Amino acid sequence: MLLEDVDLIGFNLFAGQFPRNSKHKKSHFFSNQEFLSQWLQWAQESQTIDMSNVIKLNDFKKR
Repeated sequence: MLLEDVDLIGFNLFAGQFPRNSKHKKSHFFSNQEFLSQWLQWAQESQTIDMSNVIKLNDFKKR
């Protein structure tokens, strides 16, 4: 029984060490490596940041 959040993370890391297969892939893969490669690809994409809610402190006069 997994009671703590840390235990869930540890179990996920343990289970991700086993090779898996899928209908969409021709060969076996490891889910931990697949997740990391997908996350790195997402993190390296250029993403627009909405700056409309940002307040510039230099625009305000000191009272």
